[in-house]
Amino acid sequence: LLERLREAKGGDRELDADLNRMAGLDNRFHGDTPYTTSLDAALALCERVLPGWRFSCGDDYDGGNPSGWARVFPLRMQSKGSGNQYAPTPALALCIAIVEALIEKGTSDDRR
Repeated sequence: LLERLREAKGGDRELDADLNRMAGLDNRFHGDTPYTTSLDAALALCERVLPGWRFSCGDDYDGGNPSGWARVFPLRMQSKGSGNQYAPTPALALCIAIVEALIEKGTSDDRR
């Protein structure tokens, strides 16, 4: 999943469905949870799977090409967590940061 997220160029419904499964949600909610497209949905995912964690995210412009960055970290421990993750959009970058943090935390070994 992490590898596929890193290769994504934008929103992806299959990745959204896989993130739903990772979060333990039923796929019937898939249409309402475009994590890879919506920053609000990605933030809700973060709150669900990493309760009490904080995030930072934003947009950068490299040569006129928009790109996003995000990181997640435990409360009062900004030096821990996912580190900065980059993707074409902040929502996608946040999804990458969430999965990276879960892997580092040891709660997910899904690197498909």
